[in-house]
Amino acid sequence: SILAALLRLRQVCNHPNSISALRSISGFDSGKFNLLKELVGEALEANRKILIFSQFREMLGIIREWVETLPVGYLYLDGTTKDRQE
Repeated sequence: SILAALLRLRQVCNHPNSISALRSISGFDSGKFNLLKELVGEALEANRKILIFSQFREMLGIIREWVETLPVGYLYLDGTTKDRQE
């Protein structure tokens, strides 16, 4: 149970909304996520390609929702992807 608690703590440090129990509560913000958005914005302005990894699918989902608001193309791959070659 200690390892599970540490895992949840890591998740909540990435973004509180990545925890299902906190997802329905609005008003949470994440310094790490805000920094990621800033870094991605700078990289896109410099016409760089970006590869983002996360151990947590929930965090990737949050990132994906944000990326969909940007005027850029992207590819998304996580553990639920069936046909990875395609």
